[in-house]
Amino acid sequence: MAAIRSQVPASLRRSTTTFELVAAAFWRCRTAALEYSLNQQVRLMICTNARWSWKPRSPLPKGFYGNALIPLTVEASVHELCHNPLSHAVNLVRNAKSQRSPPRPHGPMSML
Repeated sequence: MAAIRSQVPASLRRSTTTFELVAAAFWRCRTAALEYSLNQQVRLMICTNARWSWKPRSPLPKGFYGNALIPLTVEASVHELCHNPLSHAVNLVRNAKSQRSPPRPHGPMSML
């Protein structure tokens, strides 16, 4: 992790989570390995916890203890992803996480 973290500017090192670093590095490496054309759009799909987004009015029934996830998709061109520094990919992942707006499910089964 120290080797990956050293590739981002000092201003991001402390605030970037391990998940953001690993997700961004994995996304860039996988994209480069697959040798897509530079104008191809590539996506990274991640899930985040929905419970914090719904406080204080959760649509889940009282006593529901299952998972409550929001699927997030980050999209960029191969050129944008692979020809910019790792910090750019980290910021793409971070922005997706911060702009989540959970759909209002109709019931617990809609979260599956």
